[in-house]
Amino acid sequence: MMIYPAKKDALTGITYLIIVIICTMVMGLVVDGILRDGHNGLFFVLFPLAMVNGFMVWIWFDTKYMIYYDNFEYHSGPFRGKISIDEISRITRNKTLWVGVRKPALAKKGMIMHYGKGETIYIAPADQEGVITAILEINPGIAIE
Repeated sequence: MMIYPAKKDALTGITYLIIVIICTMVMGLVVDGILRDGHNGLFFVLFPLAMVNGFMVWIWFDTKYMIYYDNFEYHSGPFRGKISIDEISRITRNKTLWVGVRKPALAKKGMIMHYGKGETIYIAPADQEGVITAILEINPGIAIE
């Protein structure tokens, strides 16, 4: 199994950090309200904020890509998936996919994989060339753009 870490750009890191800081500050205010006034109902506010914080940290530290036998796998926090390398028809390098559902990436200027029947996924490995080389060893018929 080959593991490729995700590229992480500063804009994404700052955005994630701001969200975590804001959630933590609001959690502090909620805890203060609970301790000061005894509003036990505020625990319902704490849980979603803690979930957002945990979710953001999980994605930041767990985004990676793997080539395992003839499959390309990705992990990004709770989002996981597997694509058969034989189904990949084309890879577009140094592009950013601004919209879409399948974007397990933490940076711009990544790669768009086209596979299956018109499906795409945007990834941003730190070593794009290494990922492309490893994929082409398994399926040399993939078009690289």
